[in-house]
Amino acid sequence: MLFTLICLVGFKLSSVKTAGLSYILSVLIAAIHWKFYTSAKSIMLASVKGLLLALIVIYVLVFGLFLYNVLREGRAMDVFFQSLRTLCTNPCSTSITYFCRVRTVP
Repeated sequence: MLFTLICLVGFKLSSVKTAGLSYILSVLIAAIHWKFYTSAKSIMLASVKGLLLALIVIYVLVFGLFLYNVLREGRAMDVFFQSLRTLCTNPCSTSITYFCRVRTVP
């Protein structure tokens, strides 16, 4: 993590280059037989697992944003926040709903 921070902030490398360098460094550290004794098969399986987890996160984010935009364009978010404001009696929760209000383009 420190290496990534140094690459991003110190050397001002792009995030793609920094991610590649960080991956190579972590594979090299895991492959050192001096301390960790990690086989190439384990490194490959961990890499595939990380890739699949990243794809799941991307999947959730993309379709979450898609659903949000569909609801915003259909003005469902306005109805949601209006009904939320009528249900909230606490001033703190009312202020939270006020700041979370979505402004739609007419």
